[in-house]
Amino acid sequence: MLTLSNARVVELRRYQLRSPAHVDVLHDLFERHLIAGQSAAGIQVGRLYRDVDAPEMFVWWRGFVGMPARRTALADFYDGPVWKEHRDVANETMIDSDDVLLLRWAAQSPSVEIGGRDNEYPAAATGIIRHLPQRDGGEIATRVATSLRARLGSRASILLTECSVNDFPRLPVRPEPTLVWHAPFPTAHQRDDAVAALSADAEWIDLISDACGDVETDIELLRLATISH
Repeated sequence: MLTLSNARVVELRRYQLRSPAHVDVLHDLFERHLIAGQSAAGIQVGRLYRDVDAPEMFVWWRGFVGMPARRTALADFYDGPVWKEHRDVANETMIDSDDVLLLRWAAQSPSVEIGGRDNEYPAAATGIIRHLPQRDGGEIATRVATSLRARLGSRASILLTECSVNDFPRLPVRPEPTLVWHAPFPTAHQRDDAVAALSADAEWIDLISDACGDVETDIELLRLATISH
């Protein structure tokens, strides 16, 4: 069975919606129709999040068997009856839906299933490091994984940019080489403590700077919460 941990291609999608209330509208649409519709097309939908620091943001994961399967699955879904029926309502919630990263798992296997639908991990921290020196992505991923394991007390999932051409151009993806790490937490308090500690950790900041060398990187650290009504 396809899960995000065995998907060869993973998308991290961040949508800016019209208001925090629209996050609830879109979440309800996913739960009622869009998760099942994508699953029927061969797409594995993962967790759905709100960004704690930007509550109008809707953040979610989905995965595919591979790039050819992705192209087929997206065509089946976006040309199919479920999206045609509900796209107007979905699109009405959105200001921007183009902040999308096309990713693959780094050599380190994910320790926690980012695609789970249970409520065991209602909070998460996600780091996005853009404009990596592409040739060194694997080495940087290893250093980041080792450092996070020591600092968080658990192993974060690590993903890197999938370098294949986006062959479904109706849905754009960001082109810059990127590393994403994702660590779920059982409580918001544990997540916030981890994010605060990382943000104040000079050795961690230096590690990222040293790993990326002379390349000017763009680093984001997100505090995420699963969406509930």
